[in-house]
Amino acid sequence: MAQEPFLMYSAMMSTQRRLVWLYATSDGDKEQEASTYINRLTQQFDLKAQHFLALPTPELTELDQFVGSPASTLAHLVMVNRLP
Repeated sequence: MAQEPFLMYSAMMSTQRRLVWLYATSDGDKEQEASTYINRLTQQFDLKAQHFLALPTPELTELDQFVGSPASTLAHLVMVNRLP
C-alpha cells in the first residue's frame, strides 16, 4: 500500500505519447465517481473530464476513441456489425 503512489508514478512516466485514464461511470444500478487519485490529478493540472460513448455507432466518423488493443478494437467492430 505504501508503494502505490510510486507504482502509479512509474506507470505514468513510462508512456511515450499520451496517458489515458479510464474508469466506469456506472455499474448499471448507480453512478460511480472517479477515484481520489484521478480527482487529485485533474485538480493539480486543471484538467477537464472528457466523456465518450461506450460503443461506436455506424454513422460515427471519428473512431479514435474506440481503437485500443487489437482485441478491444475487434470487439468494437463486431458489436457495431451486429447493430440493426
